[in-house]
Amino acid sequence: MLPERHAVLLRVGGEIEQATVLVLDWGVRQALPAAAQARAERVLLDLDEVVFLGSAGLAAVIRGHHDAARRGVGLVVVVAADHQVARLLTVGEADQVVEIANSVEQALTGR
Repeated sequence: MLPERHAVLLRVGGEIEQATVLVLDWGVRQALPAAAQARAERVLLDLDEVVFLGSAGLAAVIRGHHDAARRGVGLVVVVAADHQVARLLTVGEADQVVEIANSVEQALTGR
């Protein structure tokens, strides 16, 4: 986790599925209090290095969003528009729930 101006950046890679999803859950649970302590407005969940996101991973992203909202912190998923994870988030309609940015810069600046 790296503080990025008014955000905490959590980079995740590899496969996120039933056997590995607890690592993502743990990372988000660590990032949320770190964001609150740093007075960061949001947690950026960078999924650009994820090669597979299963249904358990998709559920974890949505769960992370809800956990962040309960703490008054935004959660922004960072993933390139042409990445297979971005397509999955759209097909699974997670993009209707979770804010998605195509880059860390876009997540920080809105551009």
